[in-house]
Formats: sequence, C-alpha cells, structure tokens
Amino acid sequence: MHCERAFRDRRSAAPCAIVNRTGLDGEYDFELELTPDDTRPSPIDPAFLLSALRDQLGLSVKSEKVPFDILVIDSAEKVAAGN
Repeated sequence: MHCERAFRDRRSAAPCAIVNRTGLDGEYDFELELTPDDTRPSPIDPAFLLSALRDQLGLSVKSEKVPFDILVIDSAEKVAAGN
C-alpha cells in the first residue's frame, strides 16, 4: 500500500490534515493488528491506531503546524444539458 493512501480513509475522521514526511515512496505491504484489550477497548480510538503505528511499524505521528496547499471552491452552478 502506498504511504499516502494508507491514511486516506482516516483523514475524514481526523480533525486535521495528515502530511507524509517519512520520505518513503512507493507501495508497501503491511498489516496492523488492532485487537481491542482491557486497556484499549475500541480499535476506532485514534490513540489505539497511533500506538499500533508506533509499536508495530516504527512510525510516529506528530502534531505540528505546516503549510500545505488546499483548494477552496466558493460556489458551483449546474449547467443545463444541451447548451
């Protein structure tokens, strides 16, 4: 799985953008084991995912402010068919 694509689905659940700064490019095949236990009852919990990334893959996620491009669409109009 491509590093950028690995978090695409999680981005909608994240309250902020996720920026890949690993320097890793290309496809990778990996698995994360997200088995709930007494200390972490929900695999949907973001802390659960972050600790799995750190413990199982050696990746860390840090919160910081970085500039990035974003496209803003102020309005859109529907065009009649056949014109």
